[in-house]
Amino acid sequence: MTMRAALRMSSNRAAVQLLQQIGIPTAVRYAQRLGISNMPAVPSLALGSGEVSLVAMTSAYSAFANQGMVTPPSLIRRVDDASGQVLYDRQRAGARDQRVDRVHHGVDDERT
Repeated sequence: MTMRAALRMSSNRAAVQLLQQIGIPTAVRYAQRLGISNMPAVPSLALGSGEVSLVAMTSAYSAFANQGMVTPPSLIRRVDDASGQVLYDRQRAGARDQRVDRVHHGVDDERT
């Protein structure tokens, strides 16, 4: 089985072997070049022991689509068509009420 096929199947053993072949310091340097910092220099890095935010991971993956250039992610606030008609506007889309005041209130009551 090729390394590519093993990684496609999420083989932990293959991931660790690949990390050992390229070296932990090299993997950490590549992560830093992709904008991912604070990676632990340990063998379990191949298994996902490092913590990465969604924004950092999104930015890192942009390098694959942009010929190696890392671009910071940006939020879409508005989309217009060619004639200037607004197709999407974040301001108009609104947001659901996500307040958790009542939940926090209940938790605070239980602690006191």
